[in-house]
Amino acid sequence: MAKVIIYGRENFEKALKHFKRRCLQEGIFRECRDRRHYIKPSKKKRDKRKNHS
Repeated sequence: MAKVIIYGRENFEKALKHFKRRCLQEGIFRECRDRRHYIKPSKKKRDKRKNHS
């Protein structure tokens, strides 16, 4: 879980930029995109085999 603590009079835009960077590092945006639609387990296995060969 990405968390950003704002100290004192820190600028909101700066904190938002820091939060976005933290989300990118943790892969939250990628995971949301991947979970947008359900993928059957058999399709996941097929794709995994296809990408590894």
